Amino acid sequence: MVARRILVVCSGNTCRSPMAAALLQRLRGHAVEVESAGIDSGEGLPATKEAVSVMKDMGIDISRHHSRDIANVDLAGFDFFLAMTTTIAEQLRQSGVDVAKIKQMNVSDPYHKGIDVYRSTANDIENQLRRLFADSSGDHF
Repeated sequence: MVARRILVVCSGNTCRSPMAAALLQRLRGHAVEVESAGIDSGEGLPATKEAVSVMKDMGIDISRHHSRDIANVDLAGFDFFLAMTTTIAEQLRQSGVDVAKIKQMNVSDPYHKGIDVYRSTANDIENQLRRLFADSSGDHF
């Protein structure tokens, strides 16, 4: 089976999408290849210290993550897109991404809201990913 390529997209690519990409990779293993990007991201910024800390507590290292803007990503190279919000899903559609390839989550941005909000956000992401993939066979998103 060929691994599915999934791009996880948030706003700045320093909190939600790196956490979600890491959690999705752990959840789906070799069945997927996961990357992340931001709709309005600077290039090369590290994940926030809170995101790194929360992921470390969950047994995942995202300390080497560096942000990238979706404008610098070849969108045609991905099988599916995971948008953190309705607004981001709509921006992906406006960028020409086929609506059938977009899955949407509802994850609030924890940026500048403290470590407890980051913990809650990571747990929320993990729970939403588990629900999204509960009925997924590997041939489908």
